[in-house]
Amino acid sequence: MTQFSDNHIEGNIKLQTSQLLYWSIPFDIGWKALVDGKEQKIEQVSFGFMGIPLSAGNHQISLQYEAPYVSMGTKVALVAWLLYIAGVIFFLIKQRKLI
Repeated sequence: MTQFSDNHIEGNIKLQTSQLLYWSIPFDIGWKALVDGKEQKIEQVSFGFMGIPLSAGNHQISLQYEAPYVSMGTKVALVAWLLYIAGVIFFLIKQRKLI
C-alpha cells in the first residue's frame, strides 16, 4: 500500500497466477477501481465485500470513493435555486407593473 485515506487507497501487487484481489470493505457503488490506469469493474464477493479479478504480473491498483449522486444532487439544487431566483425576479417585476 502506497497511499491510504478515507476515500482513496493505492498500492502495488505482484501475482504469480491470476487471482481475485479481495478487500474487506463493504461493496458500494461509489467505489471506482483503476488497475494499471484503466477502470476495472468491482465485483461483490463474500457476502457484500469488494473484489476485482487480476491477471498474473505486476499491477498498480487505485481505489477512489465518491458518494453516489452527489454531483447530480448539486446540479438539481443549483437549477432549483436558479428557478427560485427567476420566480422572485418575475414576481417583483410583475408587482411593479401593477403599481
